Amino acid sequence: MMMRDSVHARALQRAAEVLGGKDELRKFLGATTQELEEWMTGVATPPTEVFLRVVDVIAAAGSDPLEVSKTPRPSVKPSVFARERAIAIRRTINARKAEDRSASAKRRSALEFLHARFEPREGAQMVDAALDAALGATGAAMGNVQLREPVGLHIVAQHGFRQPFLEFFACVNDTHCACGLAMARGRRIVVQDVAADPLFAGTRAGEVIRTAGALAVQSTPLLAGDGELIGVLSTHYPGAHEVTEREHDVLDHIARRTAFWLDGGRL
Repeated sequence: MMMRDSVHARALQRAAEVLGGKDELRKFLGATTQELEEWMTGVATPPTEVFLRVVDVIAAAGSDPLEVSKTPRPSVKPSVFARERAIAIRRTINARKAEDRSASAKRRSALEFLHARFEPREGAQMVDAALDAALGATGAAMGNVQLREPVGLHIVAQHGFRQPFLEFFACVNDTHCACGLAMARGRRIVVQDVAADPLFAGTRAGEVIRTAGALAVQSTPLLAGDGELIGVLSTHYPGAHEVTEREHDVLDHIARRTAFWLDGGRL
């Protein structure tokens, strides 16, 4: 069978090397021999959840899953050392999942939202699902979705906040916070450290956010097809946090999909 070069096939080949052979990889993925052969030769594309497990294996081994070498590697027969390495890799992955949601689970949450369909009467469920997807994909502990009304931004969905925060940010119509600045500028605002950022220096908003335990925040505008701002999606973190390129990307997708549903008056 002729092998077709692809990032999926190369990643699978690398994962097989890490785990000690194709059979170990097949067991780890819970795949049939035929499925694995088709994925590894490029005849078929592995399901997203399978590929994400492969990425976990490569990342746990200390390789960059996005830079898997195109140079063929010599085949290595499984050995005791390889099997011990495979066990160590599994333990590393399981430990990471025990500490927090695994990367694959986070991405599945976003993927589920991006592929979901909502009826006009399900606006509230859609906004909740969008927030859950953003929290899962970025590992944020808190977050909210605000919709724009004539007087300002109003919270329509939230997770992790208590009444003092919700009351203070019940209506945002200025630029003294990340969501208000995102509304005014029409682009994402990231504050990696609330305590150190000039945006919140000496402000009541900064005090309220820090008291709520939100020490970093990103706010992404929800823009309609014509560019009109519909609302803002924000995620908050319990410590200083730098939004990664991958998180930027998934937040963009979630924001576009949320705006798509809202643009038709579905809330």
